[in-house]
Amino acid sequence: MSDFPPAKKPRLSFESIPKNTQVNINNLDVKCPAAADIVDWDHDYDNFCINLGEGFSSAELPKICKPIMDNPIFGRLRYIRQTGVCFYVFPDTSHTRFTHSLGTAVIAYQLVKKVFKQKINGKPPMTGSEMLCVVIAALCHDLGHGPYSHLCEELFIQEDGTHFTHEQMSTILFDKMLEDYPEIKTKLDKHFTNYHYNLIKDLINPPPFPSKTSDSWNLLVGPEKAFLYAIVNNPVTGLDVDKLEYLFRDSKRSGVMNLTSENIERFIKKIRICSTPDELKYNWLAFPESDAENLRSIFDARKKLHSTVYSHKNVLAINEIYSFSLSEFKDYLDLYIKLIDDYLTTLIKVSPVSTSHPDMIKAREIIEAVEIRQFSKVILSFEGLNQHYPCLEPTAIKTALKDCQLSFDIEDLFITRRDFHGGKGLNVNPLDKVLFYHRYDETTANYIPCAPSAFESSVYIFAPNSCLESDVIEITNTLSEYSYQNAKLLPRRKFRNNENAMPYF
Repeated sequence: MSDFPPAKKPRLSFESIPKNTQVNINNLDVKCPAAADIVDWDHDYDNFCINLGEGFSSAELPKICKPIMDNPIFGRLRYIRQTGVCFYVFPDTSHTRFTHSLGTAVIAYQLVKKVFKQKINGKPPMTGSEMLCVVIAALCHDLGHGPYSHLCEELFIQEDGTHFTHEQMSTILFDKMLEDYPEIKTKLDKHFTNYHYNLIKDLINPPPFPSKTSDSWNLLVGPEKAFLYAIVNNPVTGLDVDKLEYLFRDSKRSGVMNLTSENIERFIKKIRICSTPDELKYNWLAFPESDAENLRSIFDARKKLHSTVYSHKNVLAINEIYSFSLSEFKDYLDLYIKLIDDYLTTLIKVSPVSTSHPDMIKAREIIEAVEIRQFSKVILSFEGLNQHYPCLEPTAIKTALKDCQLSFDIEDLFITRRDFHGGKGLNVNPLDKVLFYHRYDETTANYIPCAPSAFESSVYIFAPNSCLESDVIEITNTLSEYSYQNAKLLPRRKFRNNENAMPYF
């Protein structure tokens, strides 16, 4: 997508950085110190306390993180809700990306301090400055989220047809923060070379991870420090501090309690660095075999939150409405770092263009409809699916229903599929790639067979709020015949005649 800076720049190895090298950050020349000019960061002498609440209470973070936290680019996260539009259905889920980012950094800091005590070949497994890189990556991992979190992310398509991810935008905004606020970089330069700045961005948005010896080793660190990539955004199992924090906070705020602070404490307390048993032989994070069930509960928690909260039928309907509203507005999104949830909706509702431009008028009407809960209704669903059915693709379903006589246009149907799994896709057990060590031999780790979390998909069919009982009957009859003939499946009726009689949730 031409409106955004190019993807990550070529990686430089630590050894290749000459003294007083010039690093091109966002197309501006910025000096970086050489390795010989920096002081390794010491975690014993640079901390401050922060009150996080939500089970964390008072927690420590490196003092050098304070200028980042007090920066407008990071401060913007105070006004972006962690769970997007879920607050319309679960009113207490109005917590923000700001608090989530602080919590993620706190857990990352606790974890790196724990593994720093482990000696490998008589030395700490990482330098103090690399430890700080992990904490800053955790702190900045969500810088790139736009209004309503993941919802805005879906609107930006790159030239190759892929979505522009918030991780990509996070690395760009991290560079921009260093560029626009040089006092932050001046403080970090005491401990960082170009290698460290690139490592932070790599930990936020990891490259494709090598899976066999024939793959080129494309990490910034060698195999002995590969475990650094398992902490913030784990590309192998998805089990990382980001997931722990949002599962804990979102479950507590939504009332779907399934992950506790004790789960997180146990996760950190027993973690170790071990070498993988495969041919690649890189160091990774490992857990005691006795913790297999505890780890499975984390993946179960993810599945439960997705099925109960993030994919609640009303959340899905509001998501679709807001997606359409934002897509009508996206031609005006030229100041990304200033966009926050309420600013965007307020602008759509009250700006002069919202009463004159046809697209903006439509966007305003859509948002006002959400506020009075006049959004699409789920009328049918196919639930508990254990595989992908082509006949249940949106275009296939609409084609099957094209001859139905309805009170609305068939294109007004909204059809979505939601997959509920451990985070790595249907029929993929992330526990298969988790390293476990034996209680009597903490130096050797293996992959062990673990019962997977349940995997399933659901397809939901939404109709306009004005949908009639006769519409639902005709759609149900037609779709039942079609789905049974093609996949031996029958839809479940979800439509309610009197929506006003429904409880709020």
